[in-house]
Amino acid sequence: MTNVINEAEILAEIGRLITSSPDFGEVFEATAERISTLIPAETISLSSVDVQGGTYTTLYRWASDLPTQSPAPPRQLKGRGAEAAVVAGKPIILSSELRALQESNWQGIGEYPLASMKSWLIAPLIFSGEPIGVLHIRRTEESAYTENHLNLAQNISNQISGPIALANLHRDLAQSERELVFLSQMSDELANSDSSADMYESIERTIGNFIEFDRISIVRVDPEINSLVQSYQNGVDVPGIEIGTILNMHESQEKFDAWATELTATSDGGEYLPAGSVKLSHKDMGLESRVRAPMITTTGYIGAIALNHYEQNMFTLADQNFLRRVAAQAASALEKSELIEQAKTEATTQESIARIGRVVSEDLDLQIVYQRVAEELRKLVPYDRIAISLFDQDSQQMIAEFSEGVEIPGARPGDDITDADKSINWDSSGYASDSRNIDSTSKESEFEKILRDLGLVSWIQAPFGVQATGPIGFLSVRSRSHNLYDENSIKLLRQVAIQVTPAIQNARMFAQSQSLLEQRQRTTLLDEENRELQRVADARSQFLSTVSHELRTPLTAISAFSDILSHNRHGNLSERQISHIDAIRRSTVSLTALVDDLLDVSRADSGQLSLDKEPFDFQAIITEFSGVGESIAALKNQRLSIRNLGEPVWVDADRARINQILNNLVSNASKYSQDNSEILISSTVRSGRIEIVVEDNGIGIDAQNIDRVFIPFFRAENPETQMQQGSGLGLSVVKTLVELHGGAVEMESALGSGTTVRFWIPGIVDQPVS
Repeated sequence: MTNVINEAEILAEIGRLITSSPDFGEVFEATAERISTLIPAETISLSSVDVQGGTYTTLYRWASDLPTQSPAPPRQLKGRGAEAAVVAGKPIILSSELRALQESNWQGIGEYPLASMKSWLIAPLIFSGEPIGVLHIRRTEESAYTENHLNLAQNISNQISGPIALANLHRDLAQSERELVFLSQMSDELANSDSSADMYESIERTIGNFIEFDRISIVRVDPEINSLVQSYQNGVDVPGIEIGTILNMHESQEKFDAWATELTATSDGGEYLPAGSVKLSHKDMGLESRVRAPMITTTGYIGAIALNHYEQNMFTLADQNFLRRVAAQAASALEKSELIEQAKTEATTQESIARIGRVVSEDLDLQIVYQRVAEELRKLVPYDRIAISLFDQDSQQMIAEFSEGVEIPGARPGDDITDADKSINWDSSGYASDSRNIDSTSKESEFEKILRDLGLVSWIQAPFGVQATGPIGFLSVRSRSHNLYDENSIKLLRQVAIQVTPAIQNARMFAQSQSLLEQRQRTTLLDEENRELQRVADARSQFLSTVSHELRTPLTAISAFSDILSHNRHGNLSERQISHIDAIRRSTVSLTALVDDLLDVSRADSGQLSLDKEPFDFQAIITEFSGVGESIAALKNQRLSIRNLGEPVWVDADRARINQILNNLVSNASKYSQDNSEILISSTVRSGRIEIVVEDNGIGIDAQNIDRVFIPFFRAENPETQMQQGSGLGLSVVKTLVELHGGAVEMESALGSGTTVRFWIPGIVDQPVS
């Protein structure tokens, strides 16, 4: 009888304790101690139950070695002792099988902390016929609980269920009031914010006050491209997903509805879907729990808010309901903000486009225009590389004109990039059909491989001046961010290309007009110079002709009289006088040769020099000339060697002029060679023509003057050459006479290594019949 009185008193005391405070947490420890006097226990815990959500959450613990986190993360009800008690609707003693199952379902860190508890009594808390929680009472002693303990547990449950239900109601009301305060604060912040980024941060702060998460993600619907766009994210990074990343839209409204309202306790399903990338599941990221709420306005879905957590069963229906309230309140504000931002963006865009229009009209230097366009375009379309290429009509090549940012080998300014992008198919609007993402396939070109290696995975391009013959060039931007560009980006790039096209055309027209003007000026200058050169040439020819004729008459008289005087009777003239007459005769011969050369130059200038051709044996003329050549060489004790043709070769040429050519070449070789040296004349027949070579071992001539030795009156400036008398006409006459025969002459020489002059003439004929 005494035990019954004591039990009644303890139950009454428990009733007084539990009703003494609207917050059961304040009196739980004292209440648990009273319970342990009725039912022996080493640990007691109280959990709330969400039957609809299939979870239970430990709220309070007494004398437990478990972490003191309050409340603990929600856990699945299925397969647990709590589920068995709720189903039974009365207290139960947990069987060893259920304890083993409970231990196997442990998801915490390390070993199961309640493994030592061999006796386990669970009492459901039921109010108005609905389970609202469970009371766990545990001992390490085997079979510690009896039927009497079950009856006591039922009495305790009856005693505390009502007050706990009232405490829960009080807690829910307080939670609701707190939520209203924060939602009102968020509403004010959203209404007064001018930035989407600030609005997203306000949404995250509001959610974070009530729900624990490891990642938050806000996506917006872009109806133009029928895709979701990652608009905000914080917490765990997901590879391939950044702000602005385009995500695949679900193929049906029903699937999107299911996705946007998802609440899961585990990592099954729920994949991230970045467009064009490999799918990543939540499990791949280790994110076990997730909850989403759609953002809906009168116009329909505008996006969704998603939360993820590393642990399982972290989100409840209450969490999802609160998230939906946040999403509903944020949707209208975000939509309004987006409209305002679109208007601001459009105004800024038009201002930038207008500024680009002014920039390109202020300068005809295209490189300056390109640089300023690149600066302005970056404000409209983000990029890691910008490039401008133009089509060259003359070479039929696409030439890289300008680039900034990531360098691409083979696509630098000035490079021919005609074949670089030949694998890209262009549509009528002038941008690549795969402009959002370069596809890496088995047919990948070398250029595309370079782009992929550089990480330039997004690309759009717009044409300059699309005409019937095609565009005159292209403006392209590339980025390392996946799926960065959309239809709006392409539209902006086209507008910029349209603005820049007149500048390119004007600059080209200006360059062409400048080129024509410079060409006309050069032509005028050349005409004036040609007229002056012609006048000088005519004057020179007239002078040479006049001087030659004026000199010839006295020279003829001097030559004749010196010949007469040389016919001396014995004793009539002294040796000294005879020597003087010989000197006169030699000078007369030299002057006569000079006059002949001057006349030849004058006739060549006026086009009056002609040949008197007739067939003759070339071997015979070489033999005849040998006497004259030896007399020239003998003046400096030089040897003249001749390698003549083995048999007669007849040629149709001017016999006297051939003699003149040989005379000039041998005289030149002798003049610029040392005493006692050798001069060699050789002749051969090659390819139906006569080739003659005159070689010496003289002072030679430097390479830079070789092409000038055939110019009339040219003489090298080195001292060895200047020491020798000469007019600089000999080789000029040789060249003129050889070319009149239809041949050519060339020289090989080096200072100090002698000189070789080689000439050839055509005209080999058969020997005439006698």
